Amino acid sequence: MDIFTVNEETCTKCGACAEVCHLGIIDYQEDSFPRPYPEISEKMCSKCSACLIVCPNESFIHRDVSYEECPKIDSTLKISYKQCAQLLKTRRSIRAFKDTPVPRDVILQAIEAARFSPTGNNTQQVQWMIIDDKDMVDNFRKVGNAWITTVIKNAPVYAPLGDIFEKRKEAGIDSFLRGAPAIVCAFAEKDNPIRTYDCTISLAYFDISAISLGLECCWDGFFVGAATSFPPIKDAIALPEEYQIYGGMAVGYPKYKYKRIPMRNQARITWR
Repeated sequence: MDIFTVNEETCTKCGACAEVCHLGIIDYQEDSFPRPYPEISEKMCSKCSACLIVCPNESFIHRDVSYEECPKIDSTLKISYKQCAQLLKTRRSIRAFKDTPVPRDVILQAIEAARFSPTGNNTQQVQWMIIDDKDMVDNFRKVGNAWITTVIKNAPVYAPLGDIFEKRKEAGIDSFLRGAPAIVCAFAEKDNPIRTYDCTISLAYFDISAISLGLECCWDGFFVGAATSFPPIKDAIALPEEYQIYGGMAVGYPKYKYKRIPMRNQARITWR
C-alpha cells in the first residue's frame, strides 16, 4: 500500500492536505486527487499527521496513522486570550518548595501534554528522566550544593556571591535544587542536530502544563551543568554515552503563593 491514498467518493479535491504538508511531498494539481510522489513520499514522510487532521471530510487515508489515533478537538475547552496571558504572566521560577512528594501520576499528566511539543521534522526524539527517589535527590542536593559553591567562586561573573553561597550551604539552605522533591530532565542523542531546541521546547510545555496540576518548576542550570560534567551526579544518572541531558527542572509544590504579576520590560519590537 502507498504511504497514503484518498477516499475518492468523499474527497473534495480542496488541496488542503498538500498545502499543509511541511515537506511538500503530496502531489496535488487543481481539480485532481492528491497522490504521493513515487519513492519520495514514502521515504520522506515524517508522519506528522497534518494531512490527515486537516481534511474536512476525513477522506485522507494514511497507511501509518489512523483517525482513531488522532482525537477530535474539544472546542469547549478553548481558553480566552486573557486566561492564556494570565497563565503565562503568572508563571514563576520557584525557589522555595514544600517538602511534599509529587505523585508520579501527576508528573505523567504534565508529560502527556508536553509530549505534543513541536520537534524538528516531527522527529520526536526527546526522552524524559524523572528523578524522584528521595535518597538520590537528597544525595544530589548534598553534593550539588558543595559543587556549585566551588563553581561560583571560580566564575568571575559570580565570584562576589561565593561567600554568600558558602554561608547558605553551611546554614543548610539548598541552592542546588531549592528544596524540590523531584527533578524532571529532557535528554536526547548527541548526534541530533536540533536536540537542544527540541528538549528546551518540550520542557517549556511541561513547565506550563505543570501549573494546571498545582505544580511549579524552576529551570535548573546548576543541575544540568552537574549532570553533564560533575562525576558524582553524571555517573549516578548513568545515561548511555550517546545521550546527554539538555534541560532540567526542579519540580514540586510551591511553598509560597504570589499575589501579583511582576514588572517586566516592555517588548522591544522591530517591524520591517
